[in-house]
Amino acid sequence: PARGWVVAVPQSSEIGATPDAYTWNDRERVATELDLHFDRVKRATEVDASRIVLAGFSMGGAQAIALALAKRFTLRGVIAIAPWLPTIVEATALAETASKMLRAYVVMGDGDPSVAGARDLVAMLQGRGMRAKLDERPGLGHDYPEDMDATLVAALDFVTK
Repeated sequence: PARGWVVAVPQSSEIGATPDAYTWNDRERVATELDLHFDRVKRATEVDASRIVLAGFSMGGAQAIALALAKRFTLRGVIAIAPWLPTIVEATALAETASKMLRAYVVMGDGDPSVAGARDLVAMLQGRGMRAKLDERPGLGHDYPEDMDATLVAALDFVTK
């Protein structure tokens, strides 16, 4: 609230392979669940729809990128933390018709198996005239950075300005 943000953290209902694990593998299911979450948030508080930012970690980050590029939701930007990006073939195809106004901030450790995909994604988005930034962290694997609070502030500043 001090920064003027409403933050909603939806939990997937798609049960993963291990106990207490949830995934975001089915994109249409993700979109349907996010529709419900957006409706709840809009009913509970005032939301400026032109400033909505979608974020996610790992597969959630990959889904956030794809949903943003596919224009499934009206979004200001996307923040992906350690997105699962073994390739960017799908993202490249989706970017063909994506809004040039979309902004993307990608946080990735240089030890993450998808670091090459993150580098390629950001370069591809920038090449299409979109504002995109790779925040690559030395020594970090497939995880959140230790300074996640400060990282989130920087990411939100980047995608909203």
